[in-house]
Amino acid sequence: MKIKTKLSLNTLIVFLLLLTSYLVVLSFKNRIMVETETMLYDNSYKSISLILNADRDFYQAIHALYTYQGTKDEKFKKDYDENISQVKERVSKAIEPLRSSEEHWNSILTEDSQENVYVVYDNFQKKLADWENQTNSGVIDETKFNSARDELNKMGELIDKGAEQSIN
Repeated sequence: MKIKTKLSLNTLIVFLLLLTSYLVVLSFKNRIMVETETMLYDNSYKSISLILNADRDFYQAIHALYTYQGTKDEKFKKDYDENISQVKERVSKAIEPLRSSEEHWNSILTEDSQENVYVVYDNFQKKLADWENQTNSGVIDETKFNSARDELNKMGELIDKGAEQSIN
């Protein structure tokens, strides 16, 4: 074989190896981008949006409850019931997509109490139930409301923190 043919063949082999390497890297890059997009949008963004809406509904619920106590108009009692139902539904929906990446979310902890989003979710459910029991007895305890709302806020902060960590 001539030297020119040997050099051309070696050059072609190197070129094919580089092309194959490029295609493999491109494939990995695309897969990582899809996983990151799923983590950020499907899990984090939607969950944060649901938490914020639940927080708004929670404030609307206490407003409706105060109005009901002042007017005894059943419309406001119905508004309260609807808002509380929406709070529970939205928070539940916010936690649901995070379960697909449970290992990641278990590692994201609050700074003060070192709790993950699932523990905070359980705390929220308990505190919301306490607040509901109190309001069903006719007493509005803003301390219990604020305590449940703080757990809701922690969930939002943990989801935001988890989204940031998934980028880095």
